[in-house]
Amino acid sequence: MPPPGPAAARSSGVAAALLSVAVAAGAVVDVYRIGDSGAKAAWHDSFTRTATGHGG
Repeated sequence: MPPPGPAAARSSGVAAALLSVAVAAGAVVDVYRIGDSGAKAAWHDSFTRTATGHGG
């Protein structure tokens, strides 16, 4: 079996690059979703719209 030519090497490189971009995009989405859910958990019910009359 002869070694792959330049076209095969180029297509496998392009495929690897596209896969890398897809994985990176998925990681960005995961980080955004985790951060958003963490912020919601941290700030949920931690303030009210009306003054409570304490401290002032």
